[in-house]
Amino acid sequence: MSVVAFRARTIILDAASTPVHDAAVVVRDSRVVAVTPWSDARREFDGVIDVAGVLMPGMIDAHSHLRGLPLVMHGISARHFEAWVCSLPAATQLDPHDEALVASVGLLETGVTAVQGVVDAGHGQAFRTEVRKIFRRKILAPLTAARYLGR
Repeated sequence: MSVVAFRARTIILDAASTPVHDAAVVVRDSRVVAVTPWSDARREFDGVIDVAGVLMPGMIDAHSHLRGLPLVMHGISARHFEAWVCSLPAATQLDPHDEALVASVGLLETGVTAVQGVVDAGHGQAFRTEVRKIFRRKILAPLTAARYLGR
């Protein structure tokens, strides 16, 4: 049984709670078992990971198209909705696995740990297949949730 403490300068539990300063998140066998001020934490840990900044729960992206590159990098600029939708086929086709992987890594880098992927027919079957593989095989284990829409 492994017990690890993440000691942080500040821990934010949720939007309604006051931030806890000089605190610990204690994890036993991949499960959070305590969030406590460091002074109250039991000291028998297999390891302590110091977090210099703020520690907070993962963020949820409730609407992501899982694009590896922003559409502006495909030469598709912001415009009125109808014109924008009509210009989507002009997006450069990227390798489906690479695009899904880059999009997933981008989410993790911004603190997103759960995502609802809105993957529609415009993405193509190969892209939808690669997104499913990434999540089913847990290639990116911290990214834990996905939902697929479309055909």
